[in-house]
Amino acid sequence: MHKITNWLRRIGMYRIIAIALLTPVVVAAAIAIRKDSDALLLGIKHIAPRSILLMLICYTIALAMGMLGWTAIISRLSSLKGLAIHFRIYSLANIGRRIPVLPWHVVTRIHMYSELGVPRSSIIIGCWIEQALIFASGVIVYLLSLIWNHQESKVNITWLMLAAALSIVTIHPKSWHIITRLLPGISFTVPRMRDLIMWTMLYVVTWCIGGIAVSAIVSAFTDQTGTVVSVVGAWSLSGAASSLVVVLPYGLGIREISLTFLLLPYMPLPMAAVASVMIRILTTILDLTWGVVFILHETRRVNPHSAP
Repeated sequence: MHKITNWLRRIGMYRIIAIALLTPVVVAAAIAIRKDSDALLLGIKHIAPRSILLMLICYTIALAMGMLGWTAIISRLSSLKGLAIHFRIYSLANIGRRIPVLPWHVVTRIHMYSELGVPRSSIIIGCWIEQALIFASGVIVYLLSLIWNHQESKVNITWLMLAAALSIVTIHPKSWHIITRLLPGISFTVPRMRDLIMWTMLYVVTWCIGGIAVSAIVSAFTDQTGTVVSVVGAWSLSGAASSLVVVLPYGLGIREISLTFLLLPYMPLPMAAVASVMIRILTTILDLTWGVVFILHETRRVNPHSAP
């Protein structure tokens, strides 16, 4: 018993949490693949290997951009610096986004950053700023795609703009100054307006790169040309919608349904649904892959003598 206790202390509890989160996600993904195997096989026949490779590369870049965004936010709110630390925590916590019931990625971040001395209030506020920026930037990219293509929106523009404006207001520096006055027990560095503008631009670029990744798959299901910008807009809006539901893993179902709906002008419903499912599976595989890479890296860093 004493040896087991020492082992747990040596590898760190947050790696146990990451592994515990990873296991049910892998099982759920396997069940989903088996359940939709016929539809997935049909979709795979339409996709060239170079399209999948392009999607994986672009999504990896978008994931790295997301890591940079979170690093910029939490570095501003706390004194903890270093890309490697924040990238590692982001990748491990990102696994928790695939688990339902609770926002496990927030829970994992709180635990891991608390071990490094970062106040919980800074972590929670950082997660809120991140979600607000993800939503606002997703709406911005969608609106820009409509302007670029001279299209009419399939959703209510007024409500979208109001929601994006509200998300920006909630993270405005003046809002945080009011919060610190109302809740004197909370202590954190209030972000500047310049920071918020730079972070928003960063997430706008992230949505664009992620949309290009998705368009690599979608292009295999449609003969229409010039759909890349439209797919980028559809991807960003569906992601913004799913970001509002924090108690579901990546807005499970919401992103796929909204993406399918937004892709209907370019392909039949069955093809749009299959494309959404395939995108879901490929992005999940990449998220889990980076999580596993950092789990292995962390295990070797803590216990280097275990490496062969």
